[in-house]
Amino acid sequence: MVRIVGTLLTLAVAISLAFAQQSASPLDSTKLIQSKLQQVGELWQQGDFTKAIPILEELRTYPKTQEMDWAWQAVLYNLACGYSLLDQKEKAVDFLRGAVEAGYGDFKHMESDTDLDNIRSTEGYKQIAASVKRRQEFWENSFINTPYEENLSDDEKVAGLSKLWSEIKYNFVYFERVLEVNWDSLYVAFLPKVRQTRSTLEYYRALQEMCAHLKDGHTGVNWPPALYDQVYGRPPIHTRLIEDRVLITKVFDDSLVQTRIRPGLEILRIDGVPVKEYASTRIAPYRRASTPQGLAEQLYSYQLLNGAKVSPVELELQDEKGRIFTRTLSRTPFKKSIPVPDVEFKMLRGNIAYVAVNTFSNESVVAQFDSLFPLIQKADALILDLRENGGGNSGTGFRLLSYLTADSFDMERWVTREYRPYHRAQGRSERWREEPHDLWTPQGSKYFAESVAVLISARTGSAEEDFCVAFDLMNRGPLIGEPTCGSTGQPLIFSLPGGGNAFVCTAHCFYPDGKEFVGVGVLPDIEVRPTVKDVRAGRDPVLDAATDRLKSQSGR
Repeated sequence: MVRIVGTLLTLAVAISLAFAQQSASPLDSTKLIQSKLQQVGELWQQGDFTKAIPILEELRTYPKTQEMDWAWQAVLYNLACGYSLLDQKEKAVDFLRGAVEAGYGDFKHMESDTDLDNIRSTEGYKQIAASVKRRQEFWENSFINTPYEENLSDDEKVAGLSKLWSEIKYNFVYFERVLEVNWDSLYVAFLPKVRQTRSTLEYYRALQEMCAHLKDGHTGVNWPPALYDQVYGRPPIHTRLIEDRVLITKVFDDSLVQTRIRPGLEILRIDGVPVKEYASTRIAPYRRASTPQGLAEQLYSYQLLNGAKVSPVELELQDEKGRIFTRTLSRTPFKKSIPVPDVEFKMLRGNIAYVAVNTFSNESVVAQFDSLFPLIQKADALILDLRENGGGNSGTGFRLLSYLTADSFDMERWVTREYRPYHRAQGRSERWREEPHDLWTPQGSKYFAESVAVLISARTGSAEEDFCVAFDLMNRGPLIGEPTCGSTGQPLIFSLPGGGNAFVCTAHCFYPDGKEFVGVGVLPDIEVRPTVKDVRAGRDPVLDAATDRLKSQSGR
């Protein structure tokens, strides 16, 4: 079965498709189609294909379905899966062919989908699969996506640079925000730069430098896995720029505490270089960010101490009494040095439930939240802490929001570029395409009706900002903390020579009323910033502000 991406609604629609065809508005039609597809998904999970297929057939005859590309592809593909499971091979092949003709092109999913096993040996399936594979290989193939070598050839380097330039030129949605950047001029300037690189590591750093000119958190270059040990090693501590000073905020290794490494120490120098000079010269040229606060997190939190796993880093530190000393810290792989759970839970005084959700990348966070819900439901208020959540899957966040309301809720709007070669040949300008307005309707009957507060920071980004926009529109409670990272949007990911990849933002997202938050950040209702004194005293003023607000609302 195809996984239906985008919004999945379960609005209880009593009207028939025949009636909806005559009277429903475009938004109502979208709700209806999404509701029916969600019913299909639920029946599929139960293995009840004989009930799911009639719903799909009903949707196939509904004219509005064919007007929505994503819905039409989903209906046809799922009919192919359903008839394959029922061993009606001819019908299954016909519907699969229709889905591909409608634009379906996920070859990897199609080849691994066990629902299609009954037709995989047919000539019809083989022809369809070959066609989809050819389409995919038009964009992604081994002639450019070569394996890792310590130093790629000049031809590979130029080919990768050209692919990066091309994909960004035709897909990036924020060129109007960087009018000082001539993308073609940058391409020409970086041709000799990439040729002069002496290793794949230097080559990828050059590509990152090129993308940094676009100042977008969702457009950049990822290292090949073979280079992770050379670039992602770091000591087991957290650092952050607070009141214009770089502080250690968390320590994850008890052995470091024994050497006087503790939260609140100020970092003055790194490997003998003043900390801000180090950040501006060695990190900033290669970092991508949409906002000043997002860039500060990149420089002083995420990237500051990164380096080769085998290379220790020397820190000159100053304590609260002004005493200066140095320590040399070993670097270890990031995931081993800083273990952060996906979900954290505790009960606070005043019968307030506290849940930190640190990622939306792992869909199991919804199941973890659900397992905690009996305890949460007994609370008088709830604090959701998303300050360390850098994003993941927006749908994961929306499913969590579904526990906070019994009603459908608004989400952000978005537009994307619509490039048509024929129109360009006629001298017509490129246009923007906006998808129909989306709502999300909660699943099930679990609903927390008491007061809620959400904690945010500049490390809150991407899919988590999609969550914040929807929460803001719900008027369900205050956002407390600092402006978020200010970067979201659907990235197009593509491979590069040497085993790495790049990504480019393809969607310009904004509030339904047109209000911008990309390049700005989702703004808190109550702004609270930690101070140097807070860190050194072990205080969390953002959490304190949230508990005070919730206690005042409950009268406790």
